[in-house]
Amino acid sequence: MDDLSKKDLEEAAQAQGAKLGYLISTLNVSDKIKDSFLAVLPQMSLDQIGKLIELLEQNYVQQKTMDLDQKLEEELKKIKGEHNQEIKEVNDNVASQLDDLINQI
Repeated sequence: MDDLSKKDLEEAAQAQGAKLGYLISTLNVSDKIKDSFLAVLPQMSLDQIGKLIELLEQNYVQQKTMDLDQKLEEELKKIKGEHNQEIKEVNDNVASQLDDLINQI
């Protein structure tokens, strides 16, 4: 850390602060809980804040992944329904053709 200038440290702190602000703002919780996070930050050590950022990043990724999983599941259900409908139409068509063939014999 001795190699970092005061400006570098300020820029790193601003970047971490912006990241923390974004992660808190994207939480799927009430504004009251978000405000509680912000209120406790001044009493936290840098290590605690770092751990909080890690936890919030994990939560963010998990939430985004969950959203994608739900969208994928919905899309798969839609595709399965379309496929089942196509199979039914083919089966109905084949059955109709077989009935016609039997009637001709």
